[in-house]
Amino acid sequence: MARQNLCVNPACGADATGWLGGAAPVTGLSGFPVTTGARYTSGTFQQTPTGAVTAGVTYTASVYVRVASLGDAGNTLYFGFTRSAGGDVFPFTVGFDLLADTVTRLDISGVAPALATGAYLVLDGTNASVSTIDVTACLIEPGATLNAYADGDTAGWAWQGVADLSASMAGVIPDGLSVSITFGA
Repeated sequence: MARQNLCVNPACGADATGWLGGAAPVTGLSGFPVTTGARYTSGTFQQTPTGAVTAGVTYTASVYVRVASLGDAGNTLYFGFTRSAGGDVFPFTVGFDLLADTVTRLDISGVAPALATGAYLVLDGTNASVSTIDVTACLIEPGATLNAYADGDTAGWAWQGVADLSASMAGVIPDGLSVSITFGA
């Protein structure tokens, strides 16, 4: 099965659509796997865009984070799920600490609960009002394995819709390219 990044707008490549908690798009990031992302300068949480999921399937999600000026300890990463009925649920959590000016990859895995239709990450407890927080490279992927970050801009990958604002998949031939197969000797 080909790898998929189900997160729509995983790196704010076009704008901050889906990034909640007061995000503004930022370019020129260094030390991350991508140079675009969401920047937070106020508020207490950061939320990634949602990716479509199927109930009963295991997913692994990750995101890269850096705080500019302070170490922030005692935070919680929530793996949230939208549902077709009954509201969002947050069945999986993990604590994390951040060090000043250090890129940190946070990850979490779990089985999508009954009625799940989408998944996203929430970073809670980070006090953006006292520090700039950059968040980018969200990966929501089927399976229990944490893989290297990839999206439609990664070699061998393609966007499944609008560039930077859709899910993406490995092993897809981008529009405008063709493959030639010759049989026989």
